[in-house]
Amino acid sequence: MPISLFQGERNPPDILDAIQFLMAIVAGGADGLYRNGSGGEVGWRADGSVVDQFHGARAMVPSGRRPVVRATYRFAFPATNPPPTVQINVRSNHYVFRAANAGRFLQVERHDGVPGSQDQVSLQMETGRVAGLRFTPQHPAMDIVMRGALASLAGQRVICDWSGAGIPAGAAAEFRLLNSSRGFEFRNDTGAATQPTVTLRISDAATSNHTTAVFGPFNVPAGALQQVFVHDWPVAHQVRSEIDLDRDGTVDQVQILSANPPPSFCCKRLSRRIKSS
Repeated sequence: MPISLFQGERNPPDILDAIQFLMAIVAGGADGLYRNGSGGEVGWRADGSVVDQFHGARAMVPSGRRPVVRATYRFAFPATNPPPTVQINVRSNHYVFRAANAGRFLQVERHDGVPGSQDQVSLQMETGRVAGLRFTPQHPAMDIVMRGALASLAGQRVICDWSGAGIPAGAAAEFRLLNSSRGFEFRNDTGAATQPTVTLRISDAATSNHTTAVFGPFNVPAGALQQVFVHDWPVAHQVRSEIDLDRDGTVDQVQILSANPPPSFCCKRLSRRIKSS
């Protein structure tokens, strides 16, 4: 685009449209088939054939000298309810699915995918903003990270990695963003207790504070709902964990937890012990 488009009293092209759209991409060793629930489809079927019958969807194809890999296509969808569901056609062991709009970001990264299988992602929207995802693997997913990010106009950023929670074949886990409270929610539909670890990365423009901290592992019983909030913003050295065991809306367990010691601290302490002995 020529710079003249951005000069004078006019808006950059397509910026307002981009805010109103949900962006989604499958990258790495997989490609995706997106469905709208009323027969519309766009993307790639499991057999590799292409379909483009999703009203309102737009494909954003990268350009350059290198060959375009089909899995790197980004799709834009109207930010409406219900959002598209995604069939992830696994081609190799490692792939990433991402969805984002309006200062929110969700991701599933898997390192133990089974080529030839189809994993499923169901997205959730609230008032035109991506709010969560539900991930269902066809084969057991034991090496998986679910990631969520929240951003505000005040220059506040929170990124949460949820890892260590394996998901059996056909079972599911749900990961949601809690924007108003700098929090994240995990719904354990795996059929067994899980022990996830939470890694938080925060950035606060007002205080120039940048923090990375690891918490857990937690114990989340089967069927329970856990919410984790940054307890001491903008320091982010503590989180508040709330667990609703039967999802009746009443919190059954509350904990305030401090961050785990960084690895360098652990190594130094172990080194001192070895020297002293």
